[in-house]
Formats: sequence, C-alpha cells, structure tokens
Amino acid sequence: MTDDAAPQIDFLSFHLDVLSDLLKEDITGAYQDLCGVSLRDLRVLRFVGLQPGVTPGRLAQLCHYEKPLVSKLITPLVQRGYLRRQVDAASARYVNLTLTDAGRQAVAACDQLGKENQDQLMQALSESEQVVLMQCIAKLTTRLKTTRVAPGARPGATSRPPRTGALEP
Repeated sequence: MTDDAAPQIDFLSFHLDVLSDLLKEDITGAYQDLCGVSLRDLRVLRFVGLQPGVTPGRLAQLCHYEKPLVSKLITPLVQRGYLRRQVDAASARYVNLTLTDAGRQAVAACDQLGKENQDQLMQALSESEQVVLMQCIAKLTTRLKTTRVAPGARPGATSRPPRTGALEP
C-alpha cells in the first residue's frame, strides 16, 4: 500500500505529530554527527544559553520536559563539558546551570544547521504563507496554554494546568 492509498486520520494533532517526526528524523542524525548532541540535549543547551544560571526545575518548564528527564540529560552534558553546574550563591539548595565555551559552540553550530534545514523546508511555502503558518502556530499554542480541557471532560467544562512534556518540532 502506498502512502497515497493509506487510510488518513483527519486530526490536526496527528498531522502535527507526523510532521514533527519527519522533521526530527531529518535533523537528529546531523546534529549528532556535527556536535555529538541529541535533539533533547540541544533543547536543554539552547534554553540554558538563553537563561544563564537557570535552575533544573525551571529548565524542565522551559523545555516542556519532565524534571527526571532533565536531570538525566544534565549530568552527561556536564561530564562532556557542555554545561557547568554551580551551587546558587543565595541558597545552597539550588543549582544554577550555564553553558561552557564548548556548549556555546555546539549550540551555534547546531543552530546554523537547523536554520539551513528550516530554510530548505520553508521553500515549499511563499513568504506570506510562512508568516501565516507561524502566526497560526503561535495562536494555537496560546489557545492550548490558556484553555486546556481536563482529560475526560467536555470542552469548556474544566481546565487543567499546562503540560510539561511536548514534542520538539
């Protein structure tokens, strides 16, 4: 059975999931080959670079990962010299994370590769379609963050806290 003849599931979440999987398949090996980091590692490094001194708990929120996963990702990144872990000066109960020079170099190299990959993909759309796509994604993301429906509830009946785990596009 070819892809054209395959049964279709007509839900936005399905289509976004498939697109996300295809994007990840396309770039993951390249990041690994170029910098020796996984897509998950790279997300952690990017957010630490954007918020130097971030705590692991806040990093989990920013990355939309569970806290145990972030802890598992941080240790090897520290051991490999991409991250620095320091005890917080104000409270020894907290640890602050910063990028090392090697971490900054890995993020910069992967960002360049990611931009090239994204630019190539976006060539399928006109400039105005690209703008509309990004606006629609932002609008849907905001909607989901502000109007979450509890599992099993009817839409509009109950809201729940935002998720902490999400797919990397």
